[in-house]
Amino acid sequence: MMPLSVTAGRSTSPLARWRYVLLRFGAGATLLAVPVVTAEHLCAIALQTGRPKDYLRVYSLIQSGCVTTAKLRQLIQTYGLQERWNDYARRYA
Repeated sequence: MMPLSVTAGRSTSPLARWRYVLLRFGAGATLLAVPVVTAEHLCAIALQTGRPKDYLRVYSLIQSGCVTTAKLRQLIQTYGLQERWNDYARRYA
């Protein structure tokens, strides 16, 4: 399993892939590109952390319909999280 670490607001883990969202501020229509982590990557990070509250977060994200199962499976395989996924599935699925 690959380690996860975050410094200065940017993750140094390959798990955290940013997607940029444009936000409009004020009457002057100033646009700001803000990095946002995908729901699949949030699930993978939560699985890697493995605390009960993280497993509940995975459950909530999946139930909300914002997680693409194929992308999540790919991340689980790529980052060696199958054992953590199996543990999650035993508890919550």
